[in-house]
Amino acid sequence: MNCVLLTHYLTPHKDGNLTYDTGKLTIGNDVFIGANSVIATPVTIGDNVVIAAGSVVTRNIPSNCLVGGVPARVLRNFVVDK
Repeated sequence: MNCVLLTHYLTPHKDGNLTYDTGKLTIGNDVFIGANSVIATPVTIGDNVVIAAGSVVTRNIPSNCLVGGVPARVLRNFVVDK
């Protein structure tokens, strides 16, 4: 609910011009994105990840973890049985 996946953004230059830049956003399998979260590119999110509500993801997230905060950071790692 109310999540934002930013795949493009404006880059200001010293001469006053703006250019649109795009980035690659990769989201793995079994990822839960909490309400009101923002994910800014370029970012890769691994498998089995939980992103806490209200988080701002600006860096790559490894698999099997819980992340949260502004900016988001790993809060806990999960042990996954195979």
